[in-house]
Amino acid sequence: MRRYHGAIARRRIRLARKCMLATKEDKPSDSWERSNQIKIWTHEEGDVLSFKVEMKVKIPSNLAFSLLSDFKFRQQWDKHFFEPYVVAVKSVTLASMPPSPEYCRSEILCAGFQIYSVSHSSCTVCYFNQVTSGVMPYLAANLTGSSKSIEDTALECIKFLELECSKCAS
Repeated sequence: MRRYHGAIARRRIRLARKCMLATKEDKPSDSWERSNQIKIWTHEEGDVLSFKVEMKVKIPSNLAFSLLSDFKFRQQWDKHFFEPYVVAVKSVTLASMPPSPEYCRSEILCAGFQIYSVSHSSCTVCYFNQVTSGVMPYLAANLTGSSKSIEDTALECIKFLELECSKCAS
């Protein structure tokens, strides 16, 4: 049943991709611009889905790195992130928490940030995430426009970084 739902989600993503590319022919074929500040890319390989969220941020890259590498701040901008004391972003399976029919379990295989300078006062922050098929319905909803959760989280990240930068300048 899980593979069936994954297949449906993958078909929806492919359909959304075709529809979005048909309406935005002047955009690159591998990304979707969600706003002036945010682009989203996806890559599907087998049952693993990877996505990249690129954000234009008006702060220096070294400050963005400092703020994003301190996971205790993550709760301030990511409503999906609950534990502020993380060493690495990767899901683990615990025997003490077996799968439950009440919840849709997905897995973060690998996640992280890439930050590079655009100028002395701005940078581009890219968030990469490689997940299992349980996240496909969530991602499909974001790509088709029925949900803006990824975009909202990225906008909160930008707002957090720029606010923290303004505090440092004061």
